[in-house]
Amino acid sequence: MSRNPDSVASLSPVFSVRSHANDSSPRRREVIAVVILMDNAEATEKHFRALLEQAAPNADIIMCRMECAEADLDKENPHYFKDKTRYLLREHIQKWQDVIGVQHLDQVIVTGINRGSLSYAELETEYPLFWNEFKSLMHQIDATTTSGQTGHGFLVCWAAIAGAYVLEGVKKNIYPNKLYGVYDHQIVEPRHELLTGLGGCNFRIPHSRFSYMDETELTTAIERAEGRVILRGPDGPALWTMHHDRIAAIIGHPEYGESTLQNEYKRDRAKFREQTGDPDGDIPVPENYEYGSEETSNDFKYLKKTLSPTFYHNLVRLAIQRKNEANAREEIEKNQSSEVPNGLLHFAFQA
Repeated sequence: MSRNPDSVASLSPVFSVRSHANDSSPRRREVIAVVILMDNAEATEKHFRALLEQAAPNADIIMCRMECAEADLDKENPHYFKDKTRYLLREHIQKWQDVIGVQHLDQVIVTGINRGSLSYAELETEYPLFWNEFKSLMHQIDATTTSGQTGHGFLVCWAAIAGAYVLEGVKKNIYPNKLYGVYDHQIVEPRHELLTGLGGCNFRIPHSRFSYMDETELTTAIERAEGRVILRGPDGPALWTMHHDRIAAIIGHPEYGESTLQNEYKRDRAKFREQTGDPDGDIPVPENYEYGSEETSNDFKYLKKTLSPTFYHNLVRLAIQRKNEANAREEIEKNQSSEVPNGLLHFAFQA
């Protein structure tokens, strides 16, 4: 059932992220890093900047790339990232290795990719530099969120699925046809911080992917990783956490606009017609979605006005809270160590 967007407009976030930070700590600018894995880097940057600038207007947002993008520098037809403009190699986009594990960050976000129909073995064969670097990225996010150098990690779509494999060994499967459309989601953890202000009611979120994981295997891995399933979607957990909520992962797209699925359908249909040589060939249409209909329009008004901005407010707020907690622990440990008498400290080191 679709929501009436007017009935939920009052839930739209109006609070300041800063107001939820530790008031006893010095005011500081939040720092958020976004690692772009998509081919269309420029559009991806604009998309995430718009979301994050609304969620945390005063934050420093650092755009990052994979180092393997540099392997395409002198190629007429880039291999690792199909971006002839070489936007990823522009000066303002940094290698993630120069940011994550080097700087103190509130949040690290890793986007999806355009090669979700490939298995991990195919990725390793066709894009070895990318796959090996992605595994290093996941382990670095895990390490820095554990140490407190990074407050929180957030994995989107393919990165969520591949992250579950790298960190917890959850295998993925490939659908014969892409799963895409707008699907009902059931709230499992209504009191979780990421759902604050969303009213505790189930809602609909777009999906667009070839990959999926066995529901039982993923749920077991989440429990083993001391995480929580927050939302369930059309084929299992859709929003979950790992490692004491230090990392969150989502495989849906609450940020999609009303025309996004329609544009994907037209793009994929054009590719299908080109590949088959059939000018009238067609592909499955997005499920539970009719572009221009009242129901679809209401679904996406709710996403735009309430769900997406509220979710990203909550995401940044949680990251800031985790980073402030880590800073406070570090300060306490520093003070405790400075209070140890010199002789006792010397004895401790000798021991």
